[in-house]
Amino acid sequence: AGATAGTAGPTVLHNGTDTATFLKPDALPGFSQQEYYEADEILKLRQSALKKEDADLQLEMEKLERERNLHIRELKRIHNEDQSRFNNHPVLNDRYLLLMLLGKGGFSEVHK
Repeated sequence: AGATAGTAGPTVLHNGTDTATFLKPDALPGFSQQEYYEADEILKLRQSALKKEDADLQLEMEKLERERNLHIRELKRIHNEDQSRFNNHPVLNDRYLLLMLLGKGGFSEVHK
């Protein structure tokens, strides 16, 4: 009943039997109370170290996200400055020298 096409004998499952039932795993060797306490302390220390590392990584990710957004805004500003009709830095009204585009929106541009 457990044989498949191309094999001669019954199918052997992971627990060494040919029955398709779940078996209880072998019992682990018992720990003393001191060993349980030490293992618990080790796990708590690992957990706190991982939480600290996770918090540090989260802060780094937020910092990089802010830097990325600032970089994108600066790229847009530079692109808008290059596309501006005042990109050759003219002197307006024989008085105002346009140095750089600070921002653009709607139908206006703000220059320094």
